[in-house]
Amino acid sequence: MKTTFKRRLLSIICAPLAAVSISSQACSTSDSVYIGTVCATAANFCPQGYAVANGALQSISANPALFSLIGANFGGDGRTTFALPDLRGRSAVGIGQGSGLSVVTLGQKRGLEQVTQTVATLAPHTHTAVATAGNVEVSVSASQASGVNSPEAGYLLGAGGSGPGSANIYVAPANAGTTVALGGVSATTTATAVQVGNTGNGSSSNNLPPQLGLTYCIATQGVFPPRP
Repeated sequence: MKTTFKRRLLSIICAPLAAVSISSQACSTSDSVYIGTVCATAANFCPQGYAVANGALQSISANPALFSLIGANFGGDGRTTFALPDLRGRSAVGIGQGSGLSVVTLGQKRGLEQVTQTVATLAPHTHTAVATAGNVEVSVSASQASGVNSPEAGYLLGAGGSGPGSANIYVAPANAGTTVALGGVSATTTATAVQVGNTGNGSSSNNLPPQLGLTYCIATQGVFPPRP
């Protein structure tokens, strides 16, 4: 009675485990896996009947079944050689065009580890400008010779003349009336420098999500998959 109970209990425990084992096709034995299946393993090698998915060239004559399935979509000349998928440092993505996404074809490689922004991809922004004040020097020349009482264009300021009293050579702006440009007046402007502050150092940014390295394998032997 106890023996029968133990056998029944063992069968109950093993049944779901067997179901899990059979349903899992990841790197399974070559007699139960479809040729061309890609699987991952935490080991540093691929099981018998598999090859590392590292883009290596294969002979078509030595692997006719696998070539008939994947062709030269991953490399090779398609006449004597073909390449295995190269999943080193890459993640797999489904082919086709998802909603709002770009088209992905079989064997297409895309994406970058590092991205450097260009002017075309920068977001609109401003920089702080620091202006340095310049100097303007104005020189007014005067002559020691006696002047006249009616200046013309290009005349210099002159001496007030001789005789008692001071010469009236100044006029209030409100009473200036018609004016002329004096000679001997020049201005020198020192150019100012405007410096725009730099932001960043131009280095590329990391474009990778968190990842974990595993060994990807492709089945080179096994069951030829039936087409639907």
